[in-house]
Amino acid sequence: MTRDEGRPESGLRGRLAEIFLPSLLGNELDELLVRLGDRASIAFPWSKAIIGLALLRTELEKETALLKKYAATYEHDRTVLGHDRDVAEGRLNLNSGGTASVLNVAVLCVRRPAREVDVRVFLAAEGLGRESLGVAGKNDDAPSIASDVSTHLGAIRFGDPAQILETFESEARLVDPFGKIHDRASGALGKFYSERLPIPEGATTWAPAVRGVADTGRVAAIEYETAGTGKLGLLVLERGESGLFREARLYDSIK
Repeated sequence: MTRDEGRPESGLRGRLAEIFLPSLLGNELDELLVRLGDRASIAFPWSKAIIGLALLRTELEKETALLKKYAATYEHDRTVLGHDRDVAEGRLNLNSGGTASVLNVAVLCVRRPAREVDVRVFLAAEGLGRESLGVAGKNDDAPSIASDVSTHLGAIRFGDPAQILETFESEARLVDPFGKIHDRASGALGKFYSERLPIPEGATTWAPAVRGVADTGRVAAIEYETAGTGKLGLLVLERGESGLFREARLYDSIK
């Protein structure tokens, strides 16, 4: 038992964002629930945020079954550490009916007072045969963000692909939720944004409003709300030596 309100101590070690998916896939749900505690909330792209241990168990059992249906294994890639949140980036290796595929995934953990934690999982829901409702989360106050991130998101809100490209290095690339690379040099990066940012009246329906950020100075992980819908997404921007962005990683489908 810990000294904090007699709360039992989990045997799981490591950052919660990094161990969340391995714990589900490794049949360690009981230990994970102890680590989460009764104040935790969990959200996947196809479900509402769940709070309370009994509901969390039911929800996580369902998600574990879904992942195992696809024979999922998880590979951790990197973690972005912020003041009040961590973002673990990785990939799910899937196999369905003998067909292998890869789905990029990010787990965001937000630390709140009184040992409360919010866990939100970002990935392309259709990769697991689900329809995305958009990850839901608490409406935090808008955080301060770096000027280069503000410029990039402002260009997206205005819907101007050329202005967006100006924030990237010449050899930059975007990695979409399915692991496909869209590089600037070949024109694929510009095409990616042009296809998703129609500008009939100078503005786009994909208007990311920042809800939270973890910024190490080299990498910024931005949680955003799309056009006032309450649906959250995650974009990671990695800076190059030039000060411009060398890579963008998107963890939800933008139609």
